[in-house]
Amino acid sequence: MRVSQLCDLRLSDVWVDGDTLHLAIERKKDVMQSTEKKYDIKAIPLTHNIGKFALKVIYDKYMLLRKTKPGDHVFINRIGHTLTTDYIRGMCKKIGTLIGLDGLTPHSFRHFVATTVANTAGITKAAILLGHKNIATTQIYINPDLISTRDIIPEWSAK
Repeated sequence: MRVSQLCDLRLSDVWVDGDTLHLAIERKKDVMQSTEKKYDIKAIPLTHNIGKFALKVIYDKYMLLRKTKPGDHVFINRIGHTLTTDYIRGMCKKIGTLIGLDGLTPHSFRHFVATTVANTAGITKAAILLGHKNIATTQIYINPDLISTRDIIPEWSAK
């Protein structure tokens, strides 16, 4: 999910159905497209009962505290305004500095996820998760410095 999509996410775009969290994410706008909004539905399996329970409790309490309406944004600041992309980028930078990862950005998370998923489940699944139609785009996101060497090391040690 891109930062702009996260900021635009509304409560009506999020729902849980059984063991799956669904997100209706607005597609990246093409300059030549009509003004009609188009959405991709992302399904995120909730694999652990504790995670499902925690999500439900957090969601219910959050809704109760905020006195929300379906069209409200999911992520707001302490005075009730929608978070901006600049705010999220600034928070990532601050957190990155605090934990020793200078230059941390939301986009770096996309690179990390692309690399991790490609290494564990394959590049096709990474492309699907990132919403890329072309695997070549996903290849740009994969960071060779983060590629696991777990499979290579046993080969060396066996010789």
